[in-house]
Amino acid sequence: MNTSELMEIIADNEIAIYGAGYAAQNFYTALQIRNLQNQVKYFIVTDLEKTHREVHGVPVRALKDVVNEENIYICIAVHEAVKNEIEEYLLQSQIEKYVWVHPNIMEIALGEPLEHHKQTEVRKIIQQNSYDNYAFAIRYLAIENYYEKNTIGYDVYLKALYLQCEAQTAQKRLNNFISLIDDWDKNGYRQDRDILIDEKKRLIDGTHRLSLACYHEMEYMYCDVFPYSDKYDKVVKKNHFLSMDMLKKNGFLPYELEAIQKVQNVAIA
Repeated sequence: MNTSELMEIIADNEIAIYGAGYAAQNFYTALQIRNLQNQVKYFIVTDLEKTHREVHGVPVRALKDVVNEENIYICIAVHEAVKNEIEEYLLQSQIEKYVWVHPNIMEIALGEPLEHHKQTEVRKIIQQNSYDNYAFAIRYLAIENYYEKNTIGYDVYLKALYLQCEAQTAQKRLNNFISLIDDWDKNGYRQDRDILIDEKKRLIDGTHRLSLACYHEMEYMYCDVFPYSDKYDKVVKKNHFLSMDMLKKNGFLPYELEAIQKVQNVAIA
């Protein structure tokens, strides 16, 4: 579904946001930017015991408590790694009015891209986004682990994800990343899967693909380029970046930090 169609659905319906994590909160922030937050009746989670009872002051409800509410349109705001599982829950509950909104969040928040499929230098994007942000290095280590160049990359990747999501979701996201690496290894770079940047080459979405491009020593990759916006920090939150200080405070071991810093210095700097 394109963003214009999604915006019409949101404007014309009361909606519920499925999810309560990073993507769901980003979606709510995007709706605030468009003054559509009042369309949100509640957030939905599969297991209410594992989450807060409110997000941004909006109630959180369990899926089993909302299955009979036919007038609600459900917006699934979760990572791709758990999308199919949630869609199965909804179908089993005989709920058909839903849409996966994760691909549309940034366009809702920042507006339409200025350019589509623009060829952009990989190194320049990485340099713009790597200052005290070790997200690239951590993904690079996971790629090396896939190619048996280290034995710690997957563990480091999971440990970083534990700062952002539950262990079960983290493992699904690792599996998803391994599938992406495997697909790239067998089929090469897919030119139809653009990453998202803004005019200043600030990364909006596509860290995994960018890290793979770096690993495979690609000079260019394709991007959708969004206008520069002061809304960027509202949806690409600084506390989601992986600074060295954050890693040290959250139990990363000296040898892990050393490996992360080495990749940052050599492969990405």
